[in-house]
Amino acid sequence: MKQLQYLSIQGKSAPAYWFRNYDSQNFRSFVESITLSQALLVSSIYRTDLFFYADSGQHLESILKAWHAVKRIPHKEHIIDKFIRAETRAETLEMYFDTLFHLMHQPAHLARYKERFRETVQLEPQNIILQDLMACDLHLSEMYKKDSLSHVRLNDKPICEATFLPCKHFSLIADKGIAEMIYN
Repeated sequence: MKQLQYLSIQGKSAPAYWFRNYDSQNFRSFVESITLSQALLVSSIYRTDLFFYADSGQHLESILKAWHAVKRIPHKEHIIDKFIRAETRAETLEMYFDTLFHLMHQPAHLARYKERFRETVQLEPQNIILQDLMACDLHLSEMYKKDSLSHVRLNDKPICEATFLPCKHFSLIADKGIAEMIYN
C-alpha cells in the first residue's frame, strides 16, 4: 500500500534545489508520472518540500536523480543526507509541521514560504495532499488557541511573533482533526 512520503531540503543547501513556478509544475508532473499518484511541491528559495505517495523507498532514487538533472547539480551517492525525509503519513505530518515551527525563527524565510504555499493553494485547490496539510494546519491552530499558544497558520497573510511549546505528536493531533472533518 502506498504511503505519503516527504522529501525536503532546507537551509544553506536549499537555494540550489529551488524551483521557480514553471519548473515546479513540470517537476511535480514528473513525480506524479513515476509514482502514478498525486504529488505536491512547495518551493521557496530557502525550503523545498515534496510530498508524494509511494511504497517505502520506492522511486526515491529516481526522483533525486531527476531533481539533480533538472537543477544541473551532480548527483552524489550520499546526497540523501542533505534532505529531510519521511516514509509514512504520520512521520510526514510530524516532520513537516515540526520543521515549519523551526522556520518561525526566520520570519523572512517563513514569509516567502507562506507566499509560495498560497500560490500552490490557488493553483491546486483539489490536491488531496494539500487538503490534508490545510486540515492539519487548521486543527493545530485550533489546538494551540485552546492552550493560549500561537501557531502561524500556513494560509494566513500576517506573520506574528509566536511562542509555542513543541508538540510531540503532531500527526496524532492532525489525524484526529482530519478524521473529524471527514465525518462532519
